[in-house]
Amino acid sequence: MVAAAFGVQAVAIGLSMTAFPVFLDSIENDFGATRTQMSFGVPLIVASGAFVSPWIGRSVDRGSPRRVMICGAFLMMFGLVGLSSATSLIAATAAWVCLVGTGQAMLGPLPSMTVIANWFVKRRATMIAVAAMGTTFGGGVVPPIAEWLIRVAGWRGAVFWMGMATVSLGVPIVWFGIRKSPEEIGAFPDGAAEPPPLDPVVSDESATRDILGDYRFWPVAGSFALLLGLGVAFLTHLLPLSEEKGIPREVAVGLLSVAALGSALGKLTFGALTDRLGPRRALFIGVAVQMFSWGGLIASSEPVFFGVSTVGFAFGMGCTVPIQAGFVAMLFGRARFGRATGLLGLFSLVGVFGLGPLIGWGYDETGNYVLPMSLALVAIALPALLVAFVRFEPALVDEHAESSPAR
Repeated sequence: MVAAAFGVQAVAIGLSMTAFPVFLDSIENDFGATRTQMSFGVPLIVASGAFVSPWIGRSVDRGSPRRVMICGAFLMMFGLVGLSSATSLIAATAAWVCLVGTGQAMLGPLPSMTVIANWFVKRRATMIAVAAMGTTFGGGVVPPIAEWLIRVAGWRGAVFWMGMATVSLGVPIVWFGIRKSPEEIGAFPDGAAEPPPLDPVVSDESATRDILGDYRFWPVAGSFALLLGLGVAFLTHLLPLSEEKGIPREVAVGLLSVAALGSALGKLTFGALTDRLGPRRALFIGVAVQMFSWGGLIASSEPVFFGVSTVGFAFGMGCTVPIQAGFVAMLFGRARFGRATGLLGLFSLVGVFGLGPLIGWGYDETGNYVLPMSLALVAIALPALLVAFVRFEPALVDEHAESSPAR
């Protein structure tokens, strides 16, 4: 199950978000687009996926994740094929946002996380982190293949074959590898000999209202909106910040690849910490790592120390996925995991579209990154402060007696 979730995330994210920069120049030249217009490519696909996340979460909780994921694979295929034959920037944008954006959200992380949450309790955060490394794998494998396809078949041919790959790879992985819960095959989470305590019965009509009405949801939502926004801001401004400090561009570009490895290691580390210490303590550690590393990015112009700070912040970024899963499972259990995660995805848009542009605005106003990057240290501390004084009582969920989710 973990391997299947790893695979579909590699397909969904690798063939959409991480492939986009490879095609940026080709699409820009073909349609006569500006660099400003093209820079909205990734934020738009993130936004389109976030808008449908509550519906995806509800559908996965209520019915078959396999059906949702297979439909997502076909939507991605139709979108990529449509993009390959688009004759205008408007048509290309519609295919990219409406079909590819929706499809990658239906195929990728949200349903995968929900499935893994159903199959694991003791090691839930760790296994979700392992599966989430599929996004890193896809991000490393797809771009060079896409570059080769562009040379062989042009950018339109490359996008077409990527669309075909979405279905030819994604559908078999989902069909043969994904099952909603261990109960479908007569087993129990963690391979236990008996079932964990069951979730309370949750009606479709009240589930979303109950989640939003739980005051504990809102500090968690704020924390992860900030964490995701900081991650996007980090990736957006790392290269220009390094150039401001006189670090050679080729060195800074190489740091992006090393940072991806740091993020993958961070996911595994914080997955284990979440399972062992609880999500709140793991979040405190993750925030401390990010603050220390962000301070290093501000203070250093020496390439080695700047590189260590870059990898350190990427490592801290790895805390986001497993700790979010830990909080959601602690508060809402298996019955509402998909719904709650989908709602968190929707509210994360506040951070995604907020922090990066604010740092950019600060740069435009001051002419350098010193002040905006320094002020961003406050935003890094906020995720920990938001959950520091909230009492997270255990919900009636499928947790074993020895777990201590109140931590």
